[in-house]
Order: sequence, then C-alpha cells, then structure tokens
Amino acid sequence: MAYNGANIFQYAYRNLTVDPNNPPNLVPIDPAVPINGPSGDQYLYSHFQVDAQGSFRIHKGFQFIASGLNLNNAVFGFYNGSPQYVVQREFYKPTYSFGFRWDLRAD
Repeated sequence: MAYNGANIFQYAYRNLTVDPNNPPNLVPIDPAVPINGPSGDQYLYSHFQVDAQGSFRIHKGFQFIASGLNLNNAVFGFYNGSPQYVVQREFYKPTYSFGFRWDLRAD
C-alpha cells in the first residue's frame, strides 16, 4: 500500500493581471484577492494505491507467481489552487500478471 497526501507540485501563482490602461503590461492584483483560484500553484491530489505480489512453490524449483497493481483502482491527478480547478485526472484500471518460474538449481 502507498499513500501520498495532497502536495504542491509546482509554484505557479503570480498576483498579476493585464493593465487595462496599458496592455499588455502587467500590474499587481489587489492583495485581498485569494491565491487559491485557477491560476494558483499546482498540486497533486491525494493518492492511495494498493499493490500486491506473491509466489507459491509448486514442486522443487517450480513456482507460480502473481502480482496486481492499483487493485483499488485509484485515480491520479493535478489541480491548480483549489481542488475544484482540475488540470488533469488519470484513470488507470488494475493491472494483473501471473506466470511460472523454474529454477534448475533448486532442490
């Protein structure tokens, strides 16, 4: 299992806007304007993922191996400033693999 809480990915916020009297020059926005809007810093959403792997000895050097990634189908993504300003969401389905291994040196 792995958990990553929401955390900052990129500092991007600039408290500037286009000067209406002299475009395209920039001027500071009123400091009372909140910095958690759509032009705010970029954050990662919190992410909890469950992975598993295992093996079972069948006979002598012969083993069965299985693994699974993202078993809980966790979503990954980014947002700017506040979680309501979604930048990117990545949807991955669980991945499964299995196979056999034979070790000639095993007893």
